[in-house]
Amino acid sequence: MKKVSIVLTFVALFFSACGVIEPPTATQQGNGQHNDTPSNSRFQYEIIPFSQRIHETRRDHVRFQVVKQIVNTGTDPISFGQQRFDILDDDGRLLEANNTIFSSPSIIHPGEVGVIYGNSTINDGTLYAAVSPDIHLDIRRSINSRSDVSVSEIEIRDVPGFSPTVLGRITNNTGVNTGLVQVWVNLYDHDGSPLGVWFTNIASMDADASFGFEIRTTDGRIFQDFVDAEMVGGYSAFADAHVR
Repeated sequence: MKKVSIVLTFVALFFSACGVIEPPTATQQGNGQHNDTPSNSRFQYEIIPFSQRIHETRRDHVRFQVVKQIVNTGTDPISFGQQRFDILDDDGRLLEANNTIFSSPSIIHPGEVGVIYGNSTINDGTLYAAVSPDIHLDIRRSINSRSDVSVSEIEIRDVPGFSPTVLGRITNNTGVNTGLVQVWVNLYDHDGSPLGVWFTNIASMDADASFGFEIRTTDGRIFQDFVDAEMVGGYSAFADAHVR
C-alpha cells in the first residue's frame, strides 16, 4: 500500500512488502482444509468490521450501506460466491432482500486486505434510523490467482463537485493477449479506514501493452459523506485479466 498527500507519496497503512502489518482485531474468522490441497495449504481469513451507514442520496432517497475489510491470513487465494444482505427493521421484520455484496478485488492473495461492500436504497424515509443488515457471505478458497497485470503511477485528482478521479497505468505482463481487464483501486484515509472503491473495466490488452486509465467512481462505492484528495492517506491497487 502506498501513501498520498494531495497527490501521492509513500507510506504503509496495513501492508509492507511482506504482507499485513498488525491489522485491526477481527470479530469474525473463517478457515478450512480441503482434501484436494496440499497439507500445508491454509484457507483462512479475518473480517474487520468498518461501517454500516445510513445516509440520504442526491435524489432524497435513503441508502443503507455495509462496508467490511477482509484479510487473507492463509496461504491460498480467496474468492467470493454470491454474497448478499437483507435489511431488517428494529423488530426483525424483512424490509429489503437479496442486496448484492461486492468485493474489491475479486480474488485476494495471501497477506492482502480487500474490501467487501453493499448498498440498498430505501424509499421510505421513516425507516431512516430503524434498520440493520442480515449479511450472508460466501468466501471460498480460490483455485485461481489474479493474472500478472500490474498497476502503477497512481495519482489522485480532485474534480470540483464530484469525488476524486484516480489515474494510473496498467501493464500486461502475462505474455499473451487478454480479454477483459478489471482494475480496482481502494482508497484509505490517514487512519487506514477505507474511503471507497474506484473500479473500471478495460475491454482487452495486447501482450506487453501498457497504457493509462482514469476512473471516476459512483456514490455506492463511496464510504463517507464526502471525499477529496486531501483525505486520502493511502491506496491499494489490483488488476486481473481474462486470458484468451
